[in-house]
Amino acid sequence: MKSKKKNNNRYKNNQDKVLKINYPRTFFRSIGIKPHVNANEEVGQHHFEKAILQKFGKGTLTLFQDALDAPDSGKIFDLCHTKLDFVKIWYGVDFYRTCLIANILQKIDIINNKSILDIGGGPGQLAFFMSRLWPDSNITVIDKYSHIGIEWADEINETRVNFKNGQLSDLKAIGECKYDQIIMSRVIGNLEGLSLPSYSNTFETSKYLQSQEGIKILSGLKKIGSAIANHLTEDGHLIIIDSWSGIRAILIATALEKNGLFVDIDHFDPATISISYSPIIFSKTRPVKSPDNLPLGLAVIADQKCDSPFWINNGQIAEVLRSLFVGSRIVFEDTFSIKTQNITFQQEVLEKNGLAIKYVSSSDGIRIAVIGSSVFIQFLIETCENDKQVLKSGMIPKKLNH
Repeated sequence: MKSKKKNNNRYKNNQDKVLKINYPRTFFRSIGIKPHVNANEEVGQHHFEKAILQKFGKGTLTLFQDALDAPDSGKIFDLCHTKLDFVKIWYGVDFYRTCLIANILQKIDIINNKSILDIGGGPGQLAFFMSRLWPDSNITVIDKYSHIGIEWADEINETRVNFKNGQLSDLKAIGECKYDQIIMSRVIGNLEGLSLPSYSNTFETSKYLQSQEGIKILSGLKKIGSAIANHLTEDGHLIIIDSWSGIRAILIATALEKNGLFVDIDHFDPATISISYSPIIFSKTRPVKSPDNLPLGLAVIADQKCDSPFWINNGQIAEVLRSLFVGSRIVFEDTFSIKTQNITFQQEVLEKNGLAIKYVSSSDGIRIAVIGSSVFIQFLIETCENDKQVLKSGMIPKKLNH
């Protein structure tokens, strides 16, 4: 009864493009970023110090070390964005993580990307890459380091990337403009004054969301979501590339849902979601079969790496699992008969607390359950419809035979 999962998200279907894993490395070198670390090498302070000493001398190295010791954690970042050559060192030490983000962007295939807003895009290194990746697009970067971005764009003769001075907390510089695509890479997870946790410090997630800390973070994220929604076209997409955990997924997705921004299932690949940098794409389109708690379903994937539903072909276990969903919302149900076999089948898809189950039973004793995150609801419904066609054609799968 198990159906082969249909690859219906365009995140994976980008094979027509040149997806060369080494292309970002070549590109970033071409705009002046030289790697100061080896591939897979852990980044350390000594990498910065060696490059700074070689490029600027002992005086600048002392400034760098003083900034590292300052109580204000943002001072070091500000220092490293005072000069373009300094910026190139900063992203040279961060070279391979920057390439990782670029490779993520390469895999995203969204047709409607004529106008792009890169919030917190720094001095524009990823925006410059996107201008090559999507040559028909116009890209705006909003960041407090816009002066460096303008200088860098002029140096490499990049005319399709524009820079505005501002931050996520203040988007006044872009006025009432709306964008087909808004990108935030490593932004939400690093916001000053809104530190997102990697886990909830309570015994229950629901209690954390109602705690003073949880309420404060949700309130801050809702304000961010409202600002983003105001600048996103009706058929536009928000791409968040960050480090994900279950609680982070719940907080961000819950806050964005309050502003009418939902996980875009068509551009969603659960296999990519992890504590490493990975993308989740949102849009203003609510999923056709929207689960009651999509953020919680997203958290299941983020924490457990459940990138596909579990199939259970054991009658008793399947029926016990179905009993756990008694009283929950029935998203899909269908009953049909195969007259030639004198068998009646019943198919159900139910959702509860961020989980979804597809349950199949028959008049001759078949019991099958497929269970996973509620994110898979649409997929489970599709498999019901596909299996029905297969069964009615008389081709009963071997796994259904006694």
